[in-house]
Amino acid sequence: MFGLRRSCTRTRLQSRLLRPRPVSITRLNADFIQTRSFRSSRCHLAIKPYLLADIGEGITECQIISWEVKEGDEVEEFDPICEVQSDKASVEITSRFSGTIHKLHYNAGDVAKVGSALLDIDVQRDEGEPEQAAGAASPEIPQPMSTPGLAKNTTQHHDTHVGSSSSATTGMAGGQDKPAEKTQSDYKVPLSPIQKRMFESMTKSLSVPHFLYTHAVDLTSVMALRKTALSDGSLSSHLQNEAGSVTKITPLSFVIKALSQALLSNPILNSVLDTESDPTEPQLIIKPSHNIGVAMDTPRGLVVPVIRDVQNHSVASLAKEISRMGNVARAGKLRPDDMKGGTIVVSNIGSIGGHVVAPVILTPMTAIVAVGKVEQVPVFETGEDGNDGIVKRDRAVLSWSADHRVLDGATVARCAQQVEKWLADIKGYDVQAVVLS
Repeated sequence: MFGLRRSCTRTRLQSRLLRPRPVSITRLNADFIQTRSFRSSRCHLAIKPYLLADIGEGITECQIISWEVKEGDEVEEFDPICEVQSDKASVEITSRFSGTIHKLHYNAGDVAKVGSALLDIDVQRDEGEPEQAAGAASPEIPQPMSTPGLAKNTTQHHDTHVGSSSSATTGMAGGQDKPAEKTQSDYKVPLSPIQKRMFESMTKSLSVPHFLYTHAVDLTSVMALRKTALSDGSLSSHLQNEAGSVTKITPLSFVIKALSQALLSNPILNSVLDTESDPTEPQLIIKPSHNIGVAMDTPRGLVVPVIRDVQNHSVASLAKEISRMGNVARAGKLRPDDMKGGTIVVSNIGSIGGHVVAPVILTPMTAIVAVGKVEQVPVFETGEDGNDGIVKRDRAVLSWSADHRVLDGATVARCAQQVEKWLADIKGYDVQAVVLS
């Protein structure tokens, strides 16, 4: 009897275990929601992050210069998306997908790291391709770094808000509100890619012992020759054909031509110092081509594009190339190759102001020349009759810096004197021969 009771109890227990339990509709819906994102769907849209790719040259970040699209725009593959500026060149980024711009992760002026998402695009996906789950991790978007302009605008907005806040009334002034004093606070300004590049290169350059040499050059004949060239009908026509939109020849063109002439007999200044191949045995490499870098001030910072084979250029063709490179640099369209391979640098700081400066060598080059402001000065001269008199002359100061590890003062002075002589004696040359050859 006892064994039969135990058997019945076991049978009822098994029956309970096998009996189906009621399932909660809410739980079913939750399970369905959690798993549905991993199944194929009839929806044909998916959000794809567009990552900033490595554009080479060891670049790790770029500044967003401008956007060509906005949220909601339709784009096709290879359509321009934005323009970015690295420490070496600006690059136009094109779309790799066709779709709709879903979100922009940066504003113009922000700095983006290579590998971060620039924007999200709604694109068509293939049938059966899994959708990105709603809770799936998306690429981390770094906090944008604002440029000086953006930081300034933010501060101005803050000041305006403070200035418009209510203030306590002054009973003595008839109930008029007392103007609130504007408060200003410090703000951080991240360096732009070009500024970071300058920070690195100048820090390295200032470890080089500089030798400074300055002298005044007479540009009276150069200034007169410029006027003659512009008033010469045949020459003016030739300049328009050769130099495109160039309507004047600047003194800088003559100085660069004179420098190239002097380098023919002083080739050691047209060199680069190799200290990396073998640090224990540095080598001075003399370059046969005069690839002269021209320092240019642009809205985005200092750049130094290179004019190649200056020894083969005329003054007119130099004027054309300086004008062309200036336009490209100001538009932010210089390529990395435009700034490679320089052998010596010329800085036309005098176009902004200043006379005597101490330019910094751009390593691995060994010398740089800065051209001061051209101005008219009184000069004592002895006339043909033997009497002394005061005459008006056009003069500018050339400031040279040289790497004193490989260049001595006498070498620099001899080259500088030849530049000075060529510029002063130019009045003895035929105008077309000087400008066009």
